[in-house]
Amino acid sequence: MTASASKFHGHEGVASWDRTDNIGRNTRFEATGTRRDGSSYVVTLVVTGDGFTGTSDIVFDVDGDRIRSMVISP
Repeated sequence: MTASASKFHGHEGVASWDRTDNIGRNTRFEATGTRRDGSSYVVTLVVTGDGFTGTSDIVFDVDGDRIRSMVISP
């Protein structure tokens, strides 16, 4: 079975992800790479803690100096 990407839009979308997946879960992120892909930025993270653990790419689509959307790839 293939896991699907998690998509979050705007400030409230990212804030809801933070509330459900990070706060109180001792989550730690280690950025192991970054790259630009067109108008998006891809950050590869190693995640540890009491929730999700593993390596994932997070794609940030930006609009000026703000994040428009964030997609977490499994």
